[in-house]
Amino acid sequence: MNHTLITSTILIAAGVAVKIFPNLIAGYNTMPEDQKKNVDIGALSSFIRVALISMGLLIPITRYLLEVMGYKQLSGLAMFFIIFPGVIYMVVRAQRFDHNK
Repeated sequence: MNHTLITSTILIAAGVAVKIFPNLIAGYNTMPEDQKKNVDIGALSSFIRVALISMGLLIPITRYLLEVMGYKQLSGLAMFFIIFPGVIYMVVRAQRFDHNK
């Protein structure tokens, strides 16, 4: 259970940090200035913040619910089944904030 709380805390902290420091977003920090002007960084950083915090909150809740329902073996996989699809969703949906086409 400790690794669940540590992972959740890291995800939540990363979500807050991305909103405050948008240069933490991979790809945005290396973009030339003329391309950065075409990125809606306020909306992008808000989207990533919500996605990371949501994943951070869902992991312990899902793990707890699975353990209460008697699926103790599945509770260990909760982290994988939330983070992996969550990151894929976040990467795909983040493309809509980049208007450099």
